[in-house]
Amino acid sequence: MGAASTAFHTWSLSSKQERIDLLDAIVAGLTARQEELGETIPKGNGVSDRCSGLATGRWRDR
Repeated sequence: MGAASTAFHTWSLSSKQERIDLLDAIVAGLTARQEELGETIPKGNGVSDRCSGLATGRWRDR
């Protein structure tokens, strides 16, 4: 719980623009890795290759 408290405290001290910038950077990073994450996360959860294509929209190609 200590790490969460520290993170919240730091977040609460940041400006609105700093928060927006950080969230924009997170979105950009996730977007850039969308296909990789769409394949990796389902496999890590035991989802078959056929169903993992649903996350990336590649199910249409199968």
